[in-house]
Amino acid sequence: MTSVRRLRASPNSRRPGDAVHAAGRGPSPVVVIRLVFGLLLLAGLACFGLAITTRDPKWRRLGIIIIRWTVVAGLASFGVLLMERLAVIL
Repeated sequence: MTSVRRLRASPNSRRPGDAVHAAGRGPSPVVVIRLVFGLLLLAGLACFGLAITTRDPKWRRLGIIIIRWTVVAGLASFGVLLMERLAVIL
């Protein structure tokens, strides 16, 4: 009987989509940014839902403020990621 020998993967090999930072110390910064961005969008939508159901204008104002700062934070994080890529290229 012949035995099948399995090849060991190198310790640096990762599959696409692994949520582990290169140093192996938890989730990557991109995953954290996406999570925060998604939660802020969800909070803004919840405020708009409350504005529709309660007809209270304070929820609409709060929803607009949350969405505005979510867009600003998203653009800033995109800029940081772009600068990191440019630093590697240049």
